[in-house]
Amino acid sequence: MSELLCLGYKGNLAERKVALIFSVILTVPVLLLVLFLMLWQTYVLRLEFILCCILLAFYGLEFFISLATFFVIQRHESVSR
Repeated sequence: MSELLCLGYKGNLAERKVALIFSVILTVPVLLLVLFLMLWQTYVLRLEFILCCILLAFYGLEFFISLATFFVIQRHESVSR
């Protein structure tokens, strides 16, 4: 998961669209894994459920901020041409 954050961070700083898109693509399976831990696991502790909810919130925030950054970079490139 640290590679996911590293890709998004580097893509944001260097304004590389490929790294940002790859980060967004990698976020989807991670969200599915967290949903599995939260909903479909046989025995889930209350603490696990709360931590998974917090994790989903942060990954959702990362997903939308990455998409917004991608569109800002895209718009900036089209204006500067």
